[in-house]
Amino acid sequence: MVSELDLDDATYAKPRSITLEDEEPMSRSPSPPSNTQCTVPPLSAPEEQAAAFTSADPGPSLKGRTPEVPLRFKRTMVGQALQGYQEFHTISEPTRKDRENVRLRKSHATRFVLHMHQKCPSNRFVNLKFIYDFHQIRQWPVVLLSQKYTTTSVKNMMLNASRFIAHVKAFHSETSGLTNAQFDRILLQFKKLQKDNSRRITAHQQTVKWNKSKLLRPSSDYGTFMHIAGYLAILTGHRPVVLTNLQKDKVLQAEVDDHKWAMVWVDHHKTDRTFGNAYMALLPHEVDLLKGLIEVSTAHFAGEQCPFVFQFEGKQLYKLNCELKAAWHHSRMQGQISFGLIRTAIANQAKKHLPAEERKLVCQATCHDISTADRFYTSVPEIGDVFHIRDLRMKAMEHDDSMEPDIQSTENEAGLTATSDSDDEA
Repeated sequence: MVSELDLDDATYAKPRSITLEDEEPMSRSPSPPSNTQCTVPPLSAPEEQAAAFTSADPGPSLKGRTPEVPLRFKRTMVGQALQGYQEFHTISEPTRKDRENVRLRKSHATRFVLHMHQKCPSNRFVNLKFIYDFHQIRQWPVVLLSQKYTTTSVKNMMLNASRFIAHVKAFHSETSGLTNAQFDRILLQFKKLQKDNSRRITAHQQTVKWNKSKLLRPSSDYGTFMHIAGYLAILTGHRPVVLTNLQKDKVLQAEVDDHKWAMVWVDHHKTDRTFGNAYMALLPHEVDLLKGLIEVSTAHFAGEQCPFVFQFEGKQLYKLNCELKAAWHHSRMQGQISFGLIRTAIANQAKKHLPAEERKLVCQATCHDISTADRFYTSVPEIGDVFHIRDLRMKAMEHDDSMEPDIQSTENEAGLTATSDSDDEA
């Protein structure tokens, strides 16, 4: 049993009790009230109207929840516009994350509508005239901040609300009760509010960076981890996310051949859906190096319960670039360093000094620049192939560009000269 106003009545009636049978399709369309324009909000509204058709923005205890709306809200013009807004942003084959994003967009737009409707409860969602209230629009970010939402969350809510207004202007302008000029003024007000909020975002980002900097450990704490991580990045060419997701059991149970060469798998990383599992080709002393790192991190860095090799105090390390730079400067190395620069150097050297087929093998092994035809099928390499690609990668890194000319350009010039000579003889 739910208390709600009877939409079938042309006049505002008292609340009545309805059952689930009332949710059956109505035999006739509800008659709109004779006076739906609301230019000036009333000083007071009947309690039954506010209880039936308004749902105040959730307080801090309801933060993050989808706002509750009356049962018959979906049948109104505003409810249909919100449903159309959700369907417009739904792709043909949505993933779970896509559905969550669309639901969040509709939730933000609904919060804005209910916030604006508080000042005009006499409008029963038959049009959107009640949102043409600039004072109430300007109060919305203030209300959200008072409910402990962060500035970035306020930014996303205002962005989705403005997109909803643009959607109504494009698809529901005839039934909205607003003119195009009024829509433009509302969107202009949102643009101004977003600009004002950007100042808060800048201050918020600086605060977050300051708090993160206070949590950083000294470079000497990460030195051993980062030296090994940088060494593995040069050997494999992988992104740092592959290293952070390297698990202890994969190292201890690595596939080993007669020469004690090991192939270590990494199941989950940034591009595993595109390129499949990543792997590392390691020599015996390199495997021993990782096993020693596991023992040290387990014994001295509280890593008994953490399954990852690169961890600190039982927590997985995620952002390795900052720690790599700290270890780099702690070792008194000159210049800049990052995992992206290491991958770029490997890719450039392979492009300059390896044939096309060998360069493609290196790109495949580093999950970089693979052809579209191979995206949906990842072959499992043999351990001999893995070390053949390792040798090719090391072969490309042996060249010193500063001491020898560009071999590829010289060959191209020689080919052009030979072609021109043959043309002259012909």
